[in-house]
Amino acid sequence: MRKLLLSLLALPVLFGLFLLWALSPAVSPGKFPPEGIFQGTAPEAAPAAEKGRSLKIVSYNIGYASGDKNNLPLPLTREEVEKNLKDMAEALSKLNPDLVLLQEVDFRSARTFGINQMEFLSRALGLPYGAYVVTWNKRYLPWPYWPPRAQFGRLVSGQAVLSRFPIEKQELLRFPKPASNPFWYNWFYLDRIAQKLILTRDGQPLAVFNVHLEAFDPKSRGGQAEALGLWVKEEATQEKWVGGDFNSISKLRADLTEEEKKALEDRGEALRIFMDLTGLSNAEDGNEVLTMPSWNPVKKIDHIFYDASRFRMMKMGTVPGLVASDHLPVWAEFEALK
Repeated sequence: MRKLLLSLLALPVLFGLFLLWALSPAVSPGKFPPEGIFQGTAPEAAPAAEKGRSLKIVSYNIGYASGDKNNLPLPLTREEVEKNLKDMAEALSKLNPDLVLLQEVDFRSARTFGINQMEFLSRALGLPYGAYVVTWNKRYLPWPYWPPRAQFGRLVSGQAVLSRFPIEKQELLRFPKPASNPFWYNWFYLDRIAQKLILTRDGQPLAVFNVHLEAFDPKSRGGQAEALGLWVKEEATQEKWVGGDFNSISKLRADLTEEEKKALEDRGEALRIFMDLTGLSNAEDGNEVLTMPSWNPVKKIDHIFYDASRFRMMKMGTVPGLVASDHLPVWAEFEALK
């Protein structure tokens, strides 16, 4: 009986020790700072931008380069991750972008075989400047549910911006975790953080915001959209660009049923809040450009916003058939108004 009592008393202690281990950072700030600006050294760097040329921006949730397996309890191989990254790089290289805003990026995580996806794409695209922020840095993630061994190991992920232009500084806007989640659920819930970068183009500053808003809690997503909108509105830099995964819908596939449309249309509220506050325009035309899921797109939740009083959108689109993530990239090209 005594042994049984001691064993029962030991269980909370062991569980507490496990939580301390599971919630501690997988990588210390000394080894990998939680945010930073970098300059790559790729020998195949893209040529310098011509003064006055158009500006092309891409926003892409790369889903950790897990393709159509993202968010599914399915085994992932190194060959699949490498192929997905190479497919991304090939597709984006053809677009020849000036700015690439990335979400769901792994930084040498065990689940994606230790590849720094930010560095891989920076080298492959020849975009030498970049900035990142870590939104998850732990040793344990209770997903997928099976097999349990897949839940353990270094997991460091976040967002990144790759740029043709030098980056002068980065600021962050950290959003609170959904109040509707149980406290213990938020222990293992990723951080939502918006990046603001100040870049220099043709000797002039421009502000770039990279965003990944709340996916599951509409109230939190609306609050984040409002906070982001106020942040963008108050930014003193005249030239502003905003892009990312807003998890808020602007377009739906035309052949959806009325029930399907109604279920999805309610998720457009965050965009309306953001646009009302900032006065920025969504880079869209009359075509059915949808971004998710990549293998059978039915909605557009990935967006690029611009100031229509200063710039004209020349064209925009996506990359149909690119199933390297569960999202498709969205891109748009702009020219300054005379």
